[in-house]
Formats: sequence, C-alpha cells, structure tokens
Amino acid sequence: MQTRAELYDTIDLAAYEALDASIVATVVPEQAT
Repeated sequence: MQTRAELYDTIDLAAYEALDASIVATVVPEQAT
C-alpha cells in the first residue's frame, strides 16, 4: 500500500495541477465572422 505522498509523486500530481491551472487560465480568442 502506498502513502498519499508516494502516489502523488508517482503520478506527478504537481504537473497535472500546473496543467489544469494553465488550461483554466487559457482564453480562447473569439472568431471573426
């Protein structure tokens, strides 16, 4: 059995959190029609 800290290290949770934050911050430009 893994500890939570070991699991987060294994799946590189910090990278997922950074990716998630960057997606949230992304603004899709409006298309000109």
